[in-house]
Parts: sequence; C-alpha cells; structure tokens
Amino acid sequence: MVELLTGMVIAVLLIGAALVGVTQHQSQRRVHGEQILAMSACRNMLETLRSVDMATLPTLEGQGFEVIGQNGEARGLTPLQGDADGMAGEIHVTPHARSQTSNPLYVVTARVRWRGATRGGNFAMQTLMGERR
Repeated sequence: MVELLTGMVIAVLLIGAALVGVTQHQSQRRVHGEQILAMSACRNMLETLRSVDMATLPTLEGQGFEVIGQNGEARGLTPLQGDADGMAGEIHVTPHARSQTSNPLYVVTARVRWRGATRGGNFAMQTLMGERR
C-alpha cells in the first residue's frame, strides 16, 4: 500500500512538471513568433523605403505601417493601446549628423511596438539611407 501511494505521488509530480514545461514552451514559442513577425515587418519596410525618392523620404517621418501576419493575415500584431494610427509599425527619419547639402543622408528607423504574449514587445531596425551615385 505504501509503495502504491508513493508511486502515485511521484507520478503526479512528474505529470505536473511535464505540464508546466509544455505550458512554458508554448508561451516561449508564441513570444518568438511575434518577434519574428516584427523583425520581418521592419526589414520589409526598410527594403520598401529604399525605392522611395530621397527627396520625399523625410516626409515619411511618423508614418505607420501594418505588420502582416503569418499566411498573409491582415493584422499580425496588435498595436499598443492608444496608438494614434492603429498600426503596430512606425517609421522615423532623421537627418544624419554628418550629412551634406549636396548629398543628404538619413537615419531611418522602422519600429514595431505591440501587445501580445507578454506585456508587449518592442523591436526596431535602423539603417542609413542616401542617394546612390
């Protein structure tokens, strides 16, 4: 009888530990998936901005962009509450400190801020853009 009770306690502990491990793994997978969506959206936006005329690039300051989800769904990540344009992504364009008038350079940042599996995520990608000669 004692062996049976001891075996049942050990079995319950092992099953409980396995359930906790599976739950944590699923949570971590979801967080990782959200980070990949944000990274892909930032990279795609910076690639799109490379085709924009450099004279119009500063006018894009503060413009939002949508984060496309897996399988092309419209809203991949939920923007933070109170976001002005309702899009998780935003573009920031600032003139580079050593920029010249004849060939302006811009520091372009694509940032995604969202709420999701954790309290929220924040991912940014930055590049330097200028006219190619």
